[in-house]
Amino acid sequence: MNSQYWLLVLTLSAAAGFNGLILWHFRRRMPEQILLATVVVVYCLQPLWILSYVVLDGSALVQEAGSDMSQSPFRVAVGTTLIPISAWVVGSLFSGRRRRGPSLLQQALSRRDRVFEVILCVFATDTLLYYIALTPTGVPFLNAVFSYLHISFFLTPVLVGLAWRHYRLPVLVFLAAMSIGGMMAFTGGARSLLFLPMAFFLTGIWLTLKLRAKVASLVAGMVMALPTFYLSAVMEVARQDFKSDSGGSILRIAGEMGDRVFKAGGDTRVIDQLAVGVGRMVPWTYVAALCDSPERVPYRGFGDLWEEFLYVNQSTLFRDSREFLVDSLEQDFGLGTARLYGYSISAGGTVPFPVLADGWSRFGFAGAFLFGFILCGAWAVAEWGIRRGFAEQPHYAVALIAILANSAFDKMAVYGLIYNLRYLFMQVCLWVVLTMLVRKLLPASSRQRRTVPREMTGVNQRGGPAEPLQTKA
Repeated sequence: MNSQYWLLVLTLSAAAGFNGLILWHFRRRMPEQILLATVVVVYCLQPLWILSYVVLDGSALVQEAGSDMSQSPFRVAVGTTLIPISAWVVGSLFSGRRRRGPSLLQQALSRRDRVFEVILCVFATDTLLYYIALTPTGVPFLNAVFSYLHISFFLTPVLVGLAWRHYRLPVLVFLAAMSIGGMMAFTGGARSLLFLPMAFFLTGIWLTLKLRAKVASLVAGMVMALPTFYLSAVMEVARQDFKSDSGGSILRIAGEMGDRVFKAGGDTRVIDQLAVGVGRMVPWTYVAALCDSPERVPYRGFGDLWEEFLYVNQSTLFRDSREFLVDSLEQDFGLGTARLYGYSISAGGTVPFPVLADGWSRFGFAGAFLFGFILCGAWAVAEWGIRRGFAEQPHYAVALIAILANSAFDKMAVYGLIYNLRYLFMQVCLWVVLTMLVRKLLPASSRQRRTVPREMTGVNQRGGPAEPLQTKA
């Protein structure tokens, strides 16, 4: 370990601290920017994940690409702050004077609403929706609908957790769905379906706790993270050579998988498995782009941006999805760009090429910041429109924002700018239209304003405790 290695560790630590300050600023000054805050949370953790991997693995090499991060430590560290900075700039432009009174979530939870409870129950079944989508039905497009619902609802367990004090039925539905779906995910080695929904749910509950309980549970969560990363890595090894016939119960198959996981855990060192588990949290293609461009791989520029726009937005409704995926990987943009940085890509195991990699590979710092600014601006506009359009139905607004938050969490870490803008546009159009239809079909009593008088919210218009309700004798 030379001085360059320790310099990388130092700069990544500084980047993690800087991103933490931006997150704190969002928490204190921009609580109404939920989608932008989601972006900041995801990218605030990136330098921390890279730092943990470097320390555990003892190497500064980028996975698969082989690039050496220690040769450009400042570029890697500063690069991980560009998206949070973009979100902060956009949030500052869209945030005026901080409003007093109950937040959007407080308004949604201030009065029990049956329709919102049903929405939360549907959100709670997300893990099962994935396996329902894999079950042959023979009905055209039905499996695609369930798959789309699963993708849209992936982050919504956070909302179920946030509402746990007010709506207990969705919590029970979530736990039942996780019991069944988690067992199926374990037998198939699907770590994201096994760990992330529960992590999202517990995060939602954690946000509702008081300060002392938050600190205690945060420490407990950090301790539990170690065996979780270890189990994730061991499952990756176990599922590669795990074979089981289709007969027998799911409990027997889960037992066989458990035995294989136990054996795989004894074949390697614990610290190596932890490094593998932490390394899975990083989309390594953007780190490779930060290291290799422009020295080894020249900047691509913006000449093919229009071509990519036309290609991504062509209709695939009557085209085989696998054929389109294979064709898209052969292009010099989108996911196919990962080939330039030494990654082997195929339809069976695509490599993400996220927004940060897309922007940096085109024009370095300026390109990454520009792409982050455009996408964060689109999310800010979408959230502003939803808040304005559903001002009298805060529970609908919260549900829509929770659905869109998955784009900020997942799609931004996988796809480039054009795909994210297209996906966000489609999500907003589809879910806003469906929500408006549901609102029109409800009885008039269900479409009344769901916010309650200020005396019942616990917050008055000046932001202090509510005044007691005065009644006439």
